[in-house]
Amino acid sequence: MQAAPEKRSHTRHALRLPAKILIGASEIPAYTTNISEGGFLLEFHEQVDCGSVLDVVLLMPREIIGGLQERWFHCHAVVKRTEADPENHRFGVAAQIKSLQLVSEIAM
Repeated sequence: MQAAPEKRSHTRHALRLPAKILIGASEIPAYTTNISEGGFLLEFHEQVDCGSVLDVVLLMPREIIGGLQERWFHCHAVVKRTEADPENHRFGVAAQIKSLQLVSEIAM
């Protein structure tokens, strides 16, 4: 039996990088498990539903953005898939990036 062909349009990088999910005035700490130009898999301690729109600040690696160092970006992403490990209070969220902005360019 052959494996199904890869459907992704961007290369995934298996990197654990810090992120924050913004909900109102609250910030939920998270980490990427993998990341690409088009999306990411986050691990954190809250459960979210498929189809939810996330407001996320994350460290984008130089493998994706180029340059000499990682940079912080603010993005809006749509949850495409969830994974749950409620016994250990850990949840995974695969999300597609819809918009992305360098944090230093965000008007305060």
